[in-house]
Amino acid sequence: MVNSNSFALSRPLKSKEVLVAFLAGLFGELYLPIPGIGILAIADMVAYMVAVPLLAQHWDRMGRYSKKAVLWGVAWTVAALFANALNFKTMQYYWACVFVIMAGWTLTLLLWIVFKNDARLFLWFLMGMGLGATVGMHYLPNGAYLGFMHDAGEFGVGGLIEKQIYPNYARTIVLFCGLFVCVKAGGLFSLFSSLLTIFAGIWMLFHGGSRSSFGIYLAAGLFGATVLLFPRLIRWLFHNVAVIIMVCLAGAFVLFYVYADLAKSGRLGEGEYNKFEKEEEFSEEYGSSRLSSRGSFVATWQVFKKKPWGEGGKLRRHSVISNSWNCEGLVGLLFWIYYFWMILWFMKNRISFSGKYATFFILLILINSWDIIGSPYGTRHKFFALLAFISLCRDNPMYGVPEIFGHPEQRR
Repeated sequence: MVNSNSFALSRPLKSKEVLVAFLAGLFGELYLPIPGIGILAIADMVAYMVAVPLLAQHWDRMGRYSKKAVLWGVAWTVAALFANALNFKTMQYYWACVFVIMAGWTLTLLLWIVFKNDARLFLWFLMGMGLGATVGMHYLPNGAYLGFMHDAGEFGVGGLIEKQIYPNYARTIVLFCGLFVCVKAGGLFSLFSSLLTIFAGIWMLFHGGSRSSFGIYLAAGLFGATVLLFPRLIRWLFHNVAVIIMVCLAGAFVLFYVYADLAKSGRLGEGEYNKFEKEEEFSEEYGSSRLSSRGSFVATWQVFKKKPWGEGGKLRRHSVISNSWNCEGLVGLLFWIYYFWMILWFMKNRISFSGKYATFFILLILINSWDIIGSPYGTRHKFFALLAFISLCRDNPMYGVPEIFGHPEQRR
């Protein structure tokens, strides 16, 4: 039996630890142009420079799942080296493709070191990431934002609002402002953060046409409020992986139905109505779902049958997982399958105990999942930060207890 008194107090976080975690999140959103490679996040560059010595120093201290996460990233990098060597174009392009993939293990390792001493540092990382989402639009922006900035005409402006401006503002409001209040205050403010997240999703749908953000933020807010108000119900629902999958699929279906009804009725405006109709016609013409056609999974399957090791290159598909499968072959696909398996474990074993932080955890999971399945963009540090954090949770049952995941007596 666990001695409850041993979990009564948490050690105070050191200012240096908080600052490092916060800056890790912030610098993952700020980018610099690197000659010969492209535009890279500052956090990525730091990880590339220190990963090898840090790996040698910390390998023996890492747990089983933390090692697995790093090794999967290394395998993915080796696959990128091999696939691009067989489809060589230029040395500059070769290393540009490989460096993108290297973040899979270098960032995971670096962020594991940042988070390993205290799970609360992950929360400060999220706050830094939230602030960086808005800062990065004005100073040191990423390549996707610069690309949209150079697009001409109405589509360029509309795409910028939908994919960058409003979602980034929402991320700052929820992850920086809302999470800061929860960390410092909690109580009813936690429920307020869930309601704020729901409002952010609805606002982006009606004013920015951001359909994916609408579903993500609405689902995260509703889930977080349910965890706070009905924790035992959530624990019962998440008792096994099959239930988690069914709940997620049912929730996605309901949210898409609501969006489709609003779009077809014209309540979201003529632009959104035309966009919905065009996507529906495209999907019917090619006999595939919107998600499948968006990520070009059929085309990726055709490439995989001819080149199971991948065809190299980068940004061939409008989906991170489809692109990895296409460019790095089977290993690229297996990396993301392992990633989603870790997320399922976290949802089954941890998220229902996360209380006032449930909204923020599920928000990050949904943002990551959408970026991986249906978008080629998205700052990559948030992928590997979550992987490092979940790996620490799996390696140590008491990691984050009781500061985040509740008192041991509440988890019986």
